[in-house]
Formats: sequence, structure tokens, C-alpha cells
Amino acid sequence: MTLRVINEGIPLIWVPQASIVSDLLRAGNYEVRSRILVDWRTEISHNCLAVLAEVRDPELTALAEFAIEATQEVMDTRFRSAQALASNVLDTWMQDAARRGVFGNLTGKISYKKVRKGIPPLSDDTLLEWFRETCVLVPVAVALEDYWPPAPSPRTFNRHATAHNVGQEQYTPANGIISVMLISSVLREAEESGL
Repeated sequence: MTLRVINEGIPLIWVPQASIVSDLLRAGNYEVRSRILVDWRTEISHNCLAVLAEVRDPELTALAEFAIEATQEVMDTRFRSAQALASNVLDTWMQDAARRGVFGNLTGKISYKKVRKGIPPLSDDTLLEWFRETCVLVPVAVALEDYWPPAPSPRTFNRHATAHNVGQEQYTPANGIISVMLISSVLREAEESGL
């Protein structure tokens, strides 16, 4: 079940706390998991703030400050502004990480498709050595799945729909929370492993 939840784009590494992860893993489907995220938003926000406070790398601290602001927006139930800001922080980190070779040796213009292809899939065959990092990055790949208007907006957090199709379908409380969880997870893992 852990692989399924992460492959849906819900971060489970660094955040949220173990009891919330257990609830998410026991939930029968994505809709139930979305309700759990919204119900536990205050605790999740505190989890995100705690891991973001551990980000001390000078190359990451400015991004962590913006992520903290996005997290505070979730705490104040301003999910839309949280999602928009967290999405842009994620994009900024991703562009830098791509230039540093995190997603492989990308040649030419850095595209979301190239970044997505540079993130290994998460499966039972994922090597233990790369398991945590892969678990952190797979929700990034989900967030980067192709989307172009006028196609219907995906229900899961999507960076492209967030940027190019402002509307109630993409801007949901659950997606606001997921976006903040995602950038918190990514920045904390970047602090830990140089991601």
C-alpha cells in the first residue's frame, strides 16, 4: 500500500508523522486519503514546519523560507495561495536540481518531460540504497505529469494545471496540502542527501 500511495503523488517521507501515514495507508482510495489530509492539516503543517526548520544548507534556505510561508498559508486555510507558492518553490528547486544533474545528464533545454524521465519508478524492485530518495522524488514525477488546457484538470496535484488552469478542479484543499508536503519533503531530503 505504501508504494501505491506514493505513486499517487502523496509524499510519505519526512512528512507527515507516522500516525497520519498509517491513516493514509489504511484508507481505501484517493478520495478518503484527501479527506484525511484535510482533517489533519494542522498537524501536517506542524510536521512540515519542523522539517523545514532543519534545512540549513545556504543553497536551500531561501526556498525553505518560501515553503514555510506556503505552509503557514495551509495553517490559515488559504489552500489556493499555499498551492500556488509551493508549486513555484518546487519548480525553482527542480530547475536547479536538473542543472546539477540530479535527474541524470540532461542535455539541451531542461524540460519537465526530461526531468520526469530522470526519476526512477518506485516498485518492489527499487534498491534499498535509493529507496528513500526515490520515494521523495516519485511524487515530483506525478506532479509533473503532462497536462495542457483545455483538457480536464487532473484531480491530483499537478504543477502544470496549477500554473495554467486556475480553477476549483485543481485548486483543492487536499492539493494545497500535498503541494506543501511535497516541497517540505523534497527540501528536507535535499538537505540530507544533496538531492
